[in-house]
Amino acid sequence: MDKLTPLKKDAAPKEEAYMYLGPSRPLGLPYQRGMILRYRPGQPGSSLQLYFQEQPQFARLFVPISKLAPALKAVSTPGTPLYQAYAAIKKATAEARSNA
Repeated sequence: MDKLTPLKKDAAPKEEAYMYLGPSRPLGLPYQRGMILRYRPGQPGSSLQLYFQEQPQFARLFVPISKLAPALKAVSTPGTPLYQAYAAIKKATAEARSNA
């Protein structure tokens, strides 16, 4: 049998993946609902930082995969913060499209 190699103590932890749960093509961006990102959205240097500053609700729609099950329920439950974030971004996207 093969022996498993233990992790080195100085090994960096693996970055968690995130899933986008908002409306498709938000604010004209090329994101689709269910899209997986292999990095934390909005981290320093991210192209999304500007959008997160302009639309703080947008950041809520990127959920760590480890928290996906409750987030999927919350995004479709009226009154939850995730549901409100989805509605806010959907409205902002519709307004941006009508002004274009």
